[in-house]
Amino acid sequence: MVVGFLTDDMPVRGQTLVVGMETDDHLRFLVSWLPAKTLPPEKAPLAPAGGYGRRAMKQTAALAQLAARYERDGFVILKDVLSPEECDRLKVEARRVLDENAKPGASVHVHVTAVSPLYRGLSEDPRIVGPLTAVMPHGVMFLSDKIVYKSADKKFATPWHIDCFYWRNTRPKLSVWIPLDDALADNGTLTVVPGSHKRNWNMVKIGLPSGDFQYEINDSTWKEGDVVVCAIKRGSAIIFSDRLVHGSTTNTAGKDRFVIISTYHAPAPDEPFDLDLPARKVLVPAGV
Repeated sequence: MVVGFLTDDMPVRGQTLVVGMETDDHLRFLVSWLPAKTLPPEKAPLAPAGGYGRRAMKQTAALAQLAARYERDGFVILKDVLSPEECDRLKVEARRVLDENAKPGASVHVHVTAVSPLYRGLSEDPRIVGPLTAVMPHGVMFLSDKIVYKSADKKFATPWHIDCFYWRNTRPKLSVWIPLDDALADNGTLTVVPGSHKRNWNMVKIGLPSGDFQYEINDSTWKEGDVVVCAIKRGSAIIFSDRLVHGSTTNTAGKDRFVIISTYHAPAPDEPFDLDLPARKVLVPAGV
């Protein structure tokens, strides 16, 4: 395994990278300051006297860089979107939501925003929605979210899969994957195959012995060196296409791990699939 960081001059493919605790400074700048034109009016910060000037130019460059990287790889990583204190509050709330709404022993619970104002606020947070506008030029609509909880005894690796298989015959979507604990190679962090969103894949029913996953990709053609292990600090975010091949590492650390995954698509009239998702909401209308 080659250990390194994602940078502009480092090709992603052909190496297995552990994406460490740093990402591009421009993308970090992007989540710390967002100009009004990228956000709904009620979420937008006030412009400084004299306009945005160089800050606007830098932010525009960051948006363009994010969009190009997403188009190339099918995913991007944003550093430190949430603070450690925010992660702690979200973990407490996640535990409450699971205890009050999920089946006993469940490791996944969907529709978190529908029962939690705190997670509703997260789904609409400008630090998330702003960067999404770079890769969603036709507007941003929140669709649904889910808590994924891997307890210390949940050791299985999530098999390779693509999310669009689970919402076939609908418009394209993307997800924002935010760990509330440091996500590392030894505790089941996200793994991705860069560029895999540009081709079609077959999903077949195989399933893990635990019953947690029923389908996985059966026609993998990538090499081990093509895989990226996304080792990131809690509160960072991974934005990825619903056509990107992804899975997870095995959880051998013996520690609990919480992740919130929020899914978005472009605003449009409801499709039949959407009607079962009660928290859906347009955040940035098309054309804004």
